Amino acid sequence: MDSKQVWDASITQLRSEMGQASFNTWFKKVKYLEFNNDTFVAVAPDSKTRDWVADRVTTTLQRILSGMMNDSVSLSFITQPSIPDNETEKKTENKSGGNKYTKPTRFISSPRNIALHKAYGSKRAGVIQPENIVVTTNYFFKNYVKKMGSNNAMIVIWCRKKCIWRPEEDIFRNVVYTTRDAISADLGISEKTIDRAWDDPYVKMFLRHEVTWRKDKETGQARKAGIKITVRMDDPLTEEDALAIGIQENYDFSEDGVAVFDEFDILQ
Repeated sequence: MDSKQVWDASITQLRSEMGQASFNTWFKKVKYLEFNNDTFVAVAPDSKTRDWVADRVTTTLQRILSGMMNDSVSLSFITQPSIPDNETEKKTENKSGGNKYTKPTRFISSPRNIALHKAYGSKRAGVIQPENIVVTTNYFFKNYVKKMGSNNAMIVIWCRKKCIWRPEEDIFRNVVYTTRDAISADLGISEKTIDRAWDDPYVKMFLRHEVTWRKDKETGQARKAGIKITVRMDDPLTEEDALAIGIQENYDFSEDGVAVFDEFDILQ
């Protein structure tokens, strides 16, 4: 099955576990968007629905999806502005003369991306997807990797990889629901190393970590379900750089995952 078929099958099972009434009220209008970097991304019609399903459905649906995929996967819900159908879908003629609708490619025909595809070749590029990158600044490597350590830096980069930040499309998601073993399996580091990372002061500048819980159906007791990670998507300025350019950096980053700062007169 492809990712969309896995999603549809999982939603059928989710409906039976939620009950038809709750499903119709909260989940019926949630739509599959994509499967990228081991993460299923779904679009909710509004922020209220997104928050409700993220808090109450994520653990259950992630368990179902992971079972269907026979591998650990992440799950994210986002909201997206309404876009006319003729802008989100492209009408094409099929060989039989009928019409079919296909989503437009996400590949951006920039000189850089075209050069990457030429360098990798079409077949290799189809596997490697050279345009599907995680942006990590030289500033991050210069100022934070050495301080937090390579393992912790990889955890930060891994979490960012699971997020979406497309300002030009007004699409933003900076919360990751996952498990320690999923991070461990992807990065090849121990779960103890991951546990220690959450207490590192430099990691805390980029990631907020909290345990998620579920109710055991047999015992009725609360059990750990996984972890929720809120991710800062931009790099915080060092204190020296903030002072040099006259910005008061807020290192307790905002809920939308980007810096909160105020300009101030450094001469005062």
